[in-house]
Amino acid sequence: MNTTEFNDRINNTSKSEIINLINALETNNGRGTDFQNHFSKKLAEKCSLKMIGSSDCHLGKDIATWATKFESEKIKTNKELIHQIINGNYSPVIINNP
Repeated sequence: MNTTEFNDRINNTSKSEIINLINALETNNGRGTDFQNHFSKKLAEKCSLKMIGSSDCHLGKDIATWATKFESEKIKTNKELIHQIINGNYSPVIINNP
């Protein structure tokens, strides 16, 4: 995919109705390719979405590659977690990227 095609895909995806329904986008996926993670990051930037990370582990080697770090360490309920997500008090962090 060349740069023009990539940018066209970002622009088209950013116009999707579903973008208006989300608060964050997973931009750092432990099982995602570099291209997939790059695409997600560029889409999140274009749409002004917060970014999250996860290991997405299916195998032992996938454990603890990416995570989402929350500013508050006192999240104890789903309601508190949702509040943190909506308010954007977090960021993706690399833990172990082989």
